[in-house]
Amino acid sequence: MNENAIRLLMFEDNPGDVTLIREQLSESGDFFEIVSFDLLSKGVEFLATNNVDVVLLDLGLPDSHGLSTIEIVMAKNSSVPIIILTGLDDEKIAMEAVRRGAQDYLVKGSASIEILSRIIRYSIERKNAEKELKLSIESFSRALSDTVKAMAMAVEIRDPYTAGHQRRGAGLA
Repeated sequence: MNENAIRLLMFEDNPGDVTLIREQLSESGDFFEIVSFDLLSKGVEFLATNNVDVVLLDLGLPDSHGLSTIEIVMAKNSSVPIIILTGLDDEKIAMEAVRRGAQDYLVKGSASIEILSRIIRYSIERKNAEKELKLSIESFSRALSDTVKAMAMAVEIRDPYTAGHQRRGAGLA
């Protein structure tokens, strides 16, 4: 197993498309470890117990159709970036897919392998940036809360007559 390889989980029910994508990604210059499933249920089961870097998802699978497929995958692992690769060339569906959490929406045959490889890398980078931003916001929120508490304690120390007043007022609020 190559530690620099991008672990890709592909949901695709057409064996020809699976073979084509495998061959093209192997020629892209990036290293990919690709696991594919033709059924959503099997792939989601795999996703629940295995670590992957990105999901390549077809919206038309034998056991799942449409945008609800995205939500099913995200329910098992909300931190993995999802790229839609489907035969549905519909701008409204594409926009809704991104709104529901997909990193990108590609129509089969419309993007070169270089573009697909680049989109895969960028989607991983974007998801990592989202995680870092969330951690930074949580850290900032804790620091702000601690600062407010410290200021309240400083006021209470300065005026013992009103000690506890801020906490009691906050509790009532």
